[in-house]
Amino acid sequence: MAEQTSTNDYSGWRWWPCFVGGLCGPLLGNWLNHWLPLYLAVGIAFLMMWMITGLIFRRNPPFAGYNVMRWMIGGALGAIVAATGAFLFPWR
Repeated sequence: MAEQTSTNDYSGWRWWPCFVGGLCGPLLGNWLNHWLPLYLAVGIAFLMMWMITGLIFRRNPPFAGYNVMRWMIGGALGAIVAATGAFLFPWR
């Protein structure tokens, strides 16, 4: 039988680092684009924001099964996907 969770104990505030990273990542990518090709700037910005968010989550994990290594591997794969997308579909 599945456990029932109430909506009262759920708080969206535990995900604030993801919001800040999603807001600052494109800004950092645009800033890095002055010196680097677009696909590298997007990949590096994505990875940096993902790692900073992961380090914040290391102090206050958002859920019980949080694993730093899985988070960093996911960030590396996400950076590769973001850089590939920027390479295939450049907007500049």
